[in-house]
Amino acid sequence: MHNPVSPQVDQLLFEEGRFSPVSWLLANGFLEYGDYVNWRNGLIDSLDSCFIRQRDTIITQLKAAQLHAVSLGFESVVVAYTSTDQRVLLISCNPADDLIFKTDFEPAHDRMQLDLFFDSAPVCTENELIAALIAGNVQEIDIYLDKLNRYDDPKHQDFKQLIELGRRIKSGSLSIQQKVAVLEEEMMPLSLKLLRGESIRFLTPLWRTLSDSLTGYVFRPQAPNVHISYTAAKAFQWQDVVSSIEQEPKWLENPLLLFRYAEACFKLNRELTGFTAWFQLFLSVA
Repeated sequence: MHNPVSPQVDQLLFEEGRFSPVSWLLANGFLEYGDYVNWRNGLIDSLDSCFIRQRDTIITQLKAAQLHAVSLGFESVVVAYTSTDQRVLLISCNPADDLIFKTDFEPAHDRMQLDLFFDSAPVCTENELIAALIAGNVQEIDIYLDKLNRYDDPKHQDFKQLIELGRRIKSGSLSIQQKVAVLEEEMMPLSLKLLRGESIRFLTPLWRTLSDSLTGYVFRPQAPNVHISYTAAKAFQWQDVVSSIEQEPKWLENPLLLFRYAEACFKLNRELTGFTAWFQLFLSVA
């Protein structure tokens, strides 16, 4: 029987190579990114207090999504979330529900069996480097990057590349079109490889910065991703997606903009408007 959440899971697996319930919550409009950041900073006791829809409904859909991931051969791994001051974070005060939301699914060959003694130093160094990257602490980034070089040179080179790409994105040496391409084609896959679940906090501010830079840009079919309707969606800014499309004079005649508009409306719980856009999309391609 067809699983209605399968496309959601397939999209995340395609983009991230794994299924994370937290990414799923953000991507489906069940959670505001600002609430997620506040939770990661230890300002919210349990993340489910911020859910936009009923928790039981979300859990039912999540269980179906996880079953689909299992059917594709992905294996479960429990993720520990900690705040910036290293306190354990709860997604739900209900232990069973908390475990469901903290269970990611990843390819079996990615599972790492580490020697807890010999491998603890490089793992700790890598975690400290990731925390420094998220916090933007330049001094600590340099310290832990140099330390990682002693343990794992290939990974050290990957982190150096990620940091350099971030500097290019923030510099004035690239055009806005080049920045979108670098972030999408180079930084996203490398960030997901190195940071995994933490890539959300690393990439989202960059997408938001690009959206700010794209203010006033008109949609061009030859460069469809150089538009706020694309970058804002990557940053979970659904209202900005809708607003940017509505400013386009002929957006009702453009299938891609209609698709993005409908998706954003569904994330904003504006189902009727979303279905209207879907119907218009069907008419435009029929």
